[in-house]
Amino acid sequence: MIYESSKKYKGAEPFLFYCAYDEYVEPGTSFGPVVRDAYCIECIISGSGTIVINDKVYPIRKGDCYVTLPDQRLVYTADKKESRKGVYCLLIGMRVGQVLSEAGIDEENPYAPPEAFDDIVRIISQMIDMNSNNDRGADLRRTASIYELLGVIMKNKPVSDKNEWVKRALGIFEAGYHSRITVSDVAAAVGFERCYFSSIFKEYTGVSPHKYLTSLRIAKACELFTTTSLPISVIAESVGIDASNFARIFKAEMGVSPLKYREYVKQSK
Repeated sequence: MIYESSKKYKGAEPFLFYCAYDEYVEPGTSFGPVVRDAYCIECIISGSGTIVINDKVYPIRKGDCYVTLPDQRLVYTADKKESRKGVYCLLIGMRVGQVLSEAGIDEENPYAPPEAFDDIVRIISQMIDMNSNNDRGADLRRTASIYELLGVIMKNKPVSDKNEWVKRALGIFEAGYHSRITVSDVAAAVGFERCYFSSIFKEYTGVSPHKYLTSLRIAKACELFTTTSLPISVIAESVGIDASNFARIFKAEMGVSPLKYREYVKQSK
């Protein structure tokens, strides 16, 4: 979705405001000052020069990717011998600012990780190719490209807040409880060794990941007992528990057998 003015959009979801190939700064010339109300992510494909951000000068050269923030005062200057060329996109949405901040990009450090340069160029080029797309799925594809772009900027950034990866683990448990997912699987998915993962998970949730997963599965089984008449063996498989172990696990969690629980549910209706 392309907005006439990014000032009109105040939501969290990121949107593509504009994207293009940049060839406007000729050798030795300056452009600006300019103030944008969007986030600008630009990759320098050739040439060099400087960008002045709120009176602070930053060098920019081939292979650099830099980010400017809304309402900054910007002046671009190209090298005296070679014009500067690149690709850039303008993004809006509160989520964009949150991700860039988490990636360590701010007024003091406008540079994106250099190892992400090629991927960022590729993604912005794809955005430019989508400029003329106006089918019903175009906005979704643009939004997907923005998230991919933000994802490569965040790639390899360690999670400093343990709450963040615990929340990620909870989401994985919720999404995968019906399969034979294990604690080891979830630990690997968030990038930790199982013992360390279990220790931190319990510190933040009060229960071990194994206990959490078991309780989640039994809670989902109880929902199925309440809302369906499926056979007990089918319910067991539906929540990721082997049918031969389900009765034992269910009774240990609920204090009654699955059959007794089903009878209780019928009597309660």
